[in-house]
Amino acid sequence: MLKPLICSICFLVCIISMSAQELEVAFDYEVTYVIPNAKKNTTDTLKVQLDKSGHYLFMESPSIGLNLARGVFPNPNMDLSGSECSFLLDTQRMLIYFNFRLDDTVMFLQMDVEPFIPTDRSPIGDGSTAFNLISEKRSEKLQVGDASYKAYMLYPETEPDQPITVAIDEQRPVDNVAIINQVFTLMMEKTKSTSEFNLDIPNGLIMAIGLQDEILIRAIEARDVTTKINIQHSFNIKE
Repeated sequence: MLKPLICSICFLVCIISMSAQELEVAFDYEVTYVIPNAKKNTTDTLKVQLDKSGHYLFMESPSIGLNLARGVFPNPNMDLSGSECSFLLDTQRMLIYFNFRLDDTVMFLQMDVEPFIPTDRSPIGDGSTAFNLISEKRSEKLQVGDASYKAYMLYPETEPDQPITVAIDEQRPVDNVAIINQVFTLMMEKTKSTSEFNLDIPNGLIMAIGLQDEILIRAIEARDVTTKINIQHSFNIKE
């Protein structure tokens, strides 16, 4: 019984940042997505807040919080239903700020994304050629709930027969290139890829993502917000 708990504590001690974290982030939009979970035959809910620049994404996921709580607390009879889990992703510095809360138990982590990126192969193509992700507007809009949105097909220039369909609310501008570009840039640096990566996605809040005729993720609610999050975590030791 003690072994999982000791391992969890050691894991937290190794990756938790002991230095002061002071950061204030303001958001413009909040969107709630539903994602089918085929393994459990259920639907997961993911709430995301974004700013217009695409610099920060704030996510809340009850299912992730519950799964984490089961790994940290080995007592099978413990009520974990009140666990809360949230993430803040800095898309430009590729840092994740993680917050978990269950009653009086609070865990805060700052993690660098880079160590989790595999280095065995290039994320795009063969690592030596240009990779162009084409954005092609569909003639018909995509229905998402009670509204319809402009839809775009995204596909690699070399594989136009397998497009991903993205429905975008262009009335709520979000810099999608800023969100995605840094991820690919970091992956290419890690794998020493010499490929060129060109991305062309319209600005706007993503309302649905589909592959062929299947919707993989869709929004059930979107709204404007003025939320601000202040991160301040430190150990102040005085002798």
